[in-house]
Amino acid sequence: MANQEHLAKLRKGARIWNQWRSDNPKVIPDLKKAHLYQAHLSNFNLRDAMMPNAVLDKSFLRHTDMIGAQLGGASLKHADCRSLDGRGISFRGAQLDEANFEGANLRSSKLDGARLYKTVLAGCNLSKADLRGVKLTGANLQKALLIGADLSNSRLDKSDCSRADFSEANLRNANLQNAIAHGASFRLAILHHANLDSSDITGSHLWEAQRAGWSITNIICKSAFWDEGAKVSSTFTDGEFERLYGNQLVIELFYEGGITPFEVNTLPALLHEVSKLHPDCRLRLASIVETNGGALMTIRVEGAARTEIEGIKADAEALRIAQVELRESRRSNERLEIQKALLLEEVFPKIIQHAGGTVNVLAPTNNLAVGIGGGRAQATQNEGIGEEELGEIIRQIRSEFASLPANSSLAIEIADAIQIAQEAQANCEAKPSIFSNALMALRDAAVKAAASEGAAAIGAHLPALLQKLEHYISAVAQ
Repeated sequence: MANQEHLAKLRKGARIWNQWRSDNPKVIPDLKKAHLYQAHLSNFNLRDAMMPNAVLDKSFLRHTDMIGAQLGGASLKHADCRSLDGRGISFRGAQLDEANFEGANLRSSKLDGARLYKTVLAGCNLSKADLRGVKLTGANLQKALLIGADLSNSRLDKSDCSRADFSEANLRNANLQNAIAHGASFRLAILHHANLDSSDITGSHLWEAQRAGWSITNIICKSAFWDEGAKVSSTFTDGEFERLYGNQLVIELFYEGGITPFEVNTLPALLHEVSKLHPDCRLRLASIVETNGGALMTIRVEGAARTEIEGIKADAEALRIAQVELRESRRSNERLEIQKALLLEEVFPKIIQHAGGTVNVLAPTNNLAVGIGGGRAQATQNEGIGEEELGEIIRQIRSEFASLPANSSLAIEIADAIQIAQEAQANCEAKPSIFSNALMALRDAAVKAAASEGAAAIGAHLPALLQKLEHYISAVAQ
């Protein structure tokens, strides 16, 4: 129950209460289960207050300072919370139906499991908020900021999300049926298995949104922006958006603890083996996302019937288990040989073949004779690559990734790896092991980017450059 002394102070009004808070900064108000129906608490200092299971229905909390307050399980139905400052507040499991939070700051708040039926959140800042499993049916989210918020498994059906910003938000398995999202931004958002049936997303921003497995039956979308700056609008006729982007079959593989360079390097082999077992389908990597203590790899399946998807998933899962078992074993030499064989003897030669050109490998080597279709790889005996040559290789690798968006995670990872490699090169004589590790990190980052669908525009010379880099790593290791 609430501390009766604290409750009595609260009922004396904002001036006396706020002065008491100022005079006693270390005292945390204890208002557990307090009955504050229709209470006038506007402009009160309730920062860090303990108010779990309090009853605040129809209360007035305009401009109230509730930063860090704990209101788990509380009831604020029909409460007036306009412009409330609730950064970091906890509303876990709270009842907030038809409350008005217009213009409130709920950044980094915890609302998981809360009920917000027809709640007004227009202009509200919910960035980085935990909204997992929240019921927002019929809510008003016009112009709300939900940047980086977790809305997985939430209900936003029949809500008005016009011009809301869901950039980088997690909307996995969210229900947005019959929602209105005119001009909303889903930039870099996760929409895996989200249900947008009969919703209206006309004018929305979908740059780099992850859409594997989403449902968009009867969706309305007359136009959308796919470019980073939302400057070029693509228009669609009735039903065209659904026809182009709907009904995608996907399988998901979860790597507990994250994905390592070994899994990235052997991914082509995994996809190849699954394709051999299911020759009528085509597999494409859709995304690799860090989530819930691991990494989730999503693979798009094209040309397969829905009845086949479980069989394809089972075969892919068996191969994933084999990958992880090899990664966790102590057979490091075997892992390195597998990666080298896949990357340098299987994957890149095929890329060279399709490029139809000649690749000169100028690096220390004993023998190399590769003839593949119209492509040709030629090794030239060399005592090694000097600093200038290696510097040129690194610069060319940077150039190959120039088409990646500057602020994408892939581009940042490549840039960091290049910087570390260049710094290590300056100290290569004093610390050769660090130099070798830096070059291997650069190689792994480049391979990871090359395996990603987001790197589809990478230059055709990358295989040859990585071949040179691999030989240089071997020379340094010796």
